[in-house]
Amino acid sequence: MIQKKEICVYIIDVSSIFSRLYKALTKNGEPNGKNDIYNGVPIFALRPVLNLIEKEIKNASNYCQEYTHIAMVFDFPAKTFRHEIYPNYKKDRKPKTPAEIKQMELTFKMLQTQGYFTITKAGVEADDVIGAISKKLTLSKVKHIIFSGDKDMACLINDYAKQYSGRADMFIDAQAVKSKYGVTPDKMTDLLTIIGDTSDSVSGVPGAGKKNAAKLLENHTLDELLKKPTLIDEIKLTNKEKIKKHFTTNADEILASREVIELYTNMKLNINLNDMLKKDPADEYFLDLITK
Repeated sequence: MIQKKEICVYIIDVSSIFSRLYKALTKNGEPNGKNDIYNGVPIFALRPVLNLIEKEIKNASNYCQEYTHIAMVFDFPAKTFRHEIYPNYKKDRKPKTPAEIKQMELTFKMLQTQGYFTITKAGVEADDVIGAISKKLTLSKVKHIIFSGDKDMACLINDYAKQYSGRADMFIDAQAVKSKYGVTPDKMTDLLTIIGDTSDSVSGVPGAGKKNAAKLLENHTLDELLKKPTLIDEIKLTNKEKIKKHFTTNADEILASREVIELYTNMKLNINLNDMLKKDPADEYFLDLITK
């Protein structure tokens, strides 16, 4: 009797892979190598991105369960709800150039022609879409791997979900999260709220680095500490008084930071497993299809 292959979904943060590679391919916004043109359209990022994505898929599959379904997730190329609730969100990041946005759009179309399921959603980020898919798969007890080295994704790790960092070529499970951050995955959002995220211009609690944050959350949740800051008196910390004062006088600021950092997973995507089945590539040369 042939044993039915267990379902395993790969969820790939293409925007993260694209951004990482685009920086390597350009200098001052211009290609630092050959600027490939096809049908009058620059396509210099397409082959490298496709090659890197498929390399990471192969590397992951070499020592983990091969995928049966796959989703390619992209950022929406405009402001999201986070900019509305937190005006300083990502204020220190340079905006994407029209050329970069164009290469991203072509990458989206390219992956579609290769038979991959691709998805983006207005008003949210790729991380949120990944979180929504992961949450649905976890509730359905379907194993899946999230291709992202982003620490924000660690909150999704559980018995059914693991991370794979292509850059480090390593898997991240709950034990790895605990070892690196000092907390379990379910407390990662609270920890990131306390330490802040400089890359997104989100302020944390002054004086509370990663070690202090882990100590704060060892026996309490962030909500418990905000409701009763005197709990901090019982915890061995550096900068204890400074931290306690911030919890006492700036609770609204801490909650606002968490609202920005927390993944928004309660969205309707109207997709199912069948949508994520890999299809055959289009018969036509994909560059003809995407540059028409």
